[in-house]
Amino acid sequence: MPDTRDPWDDPTRPVTVTHRDLRALFAISGRIHGELLLGDLPQSTTKYLLARLAQDGFLEPGATADDLVQALEDLTQRLHTAWGAYDNTD
Repeated sequence: MPDTRDPWDDPTRPVTVTHRDLRALFAISGRIHGELLLGDLPQSTTKYLLARLAQDGFLEPGATADDLVQALEDLTQRLHTAWGAYDNTD
């Protein structure tokens, strides 16, 4: 029987995202988040992000722009955690 597990979900898979990658993602996320809060994000982009994040399981179908704001904040926090921002440095 073939293995149908998604290799991306393997917790032993090595991390391949660099700090440079994460800094770029923070900048992109921050820009989108800021424009969304200010009402400056084009509606077509908002609709796309709502649909995409629902497709990927970050949002429920029918989510609102407020839900998108929260999802982006949550995603950014997970990126910070991946970066090690909250690691104990004692």
